[in-house]
Amino acid sequence: MRDLLDLVGAEPPAADEPGVRPEWHHWARRLVGTTVTRRAEEGPASEEWCEPLIRAAVHEPDPNFNRQLVEPVITAFGRRRVQVALIAHLDAGTAPDMAGAARAWYWTETTLTHLAGAGTPAAQSRDLRERYHRLALRRFVTETDLDVRRSIVAGLPLDQRPFGTGSNSRSRPRRDRRSLSTSRMPQ
Repeated sequence: MRDLLDLVGAEPPAADEPGVRPEWHHWARRLVGTTVTRRAEEGPASEEWCEPLIRAAVHEPDPNFNRQLVEPVITAFGRRRVQVALIAHLDAGTAPDMAGAARAWYWTETTLTHLAGAGTPAAQSRDLRERYHRLALRRFVTETDLDVRRSIVAGLPLDQRPFGTGSNSRSRPRRDRRSLSTSRMPQ
């Protein structure tokens, strides 16, 4: 975190100040987030910040606090770029990277852009969500690391549609509920 503070040009507190030591990491994470957000609002943020910020968000163990890094990096570099990077961590990262990417993903979906007057996300965010959901399901099924599985399961939808089942799923005939219930009735 100290390297990230130096990278974005924020002044870290001395770790030996009274009352600062236990809160230092929390304070530093918030300071990085506010510094990045302020710089992004003033003009383009430095490109060299993107990957270290995403990596810090992925490595933040507390899913409540990684938001303080995810939202500023979205502000500075865009939701799509952050989502693509998180998918890459989930696809090719170590077990801690996969778990961290799944925890960070949650904050990338909190404010989706919707089509005007519609309740569905715009196509540009839908394609990445489907890609993430398919990969997350595959990781959940194949990974044995409990933290990876625990981090993924909360974000998996219970409906099969987000997994991009394609036209093959529609080619199977659908049974009418009434025909199922009456076919089991004794004659």
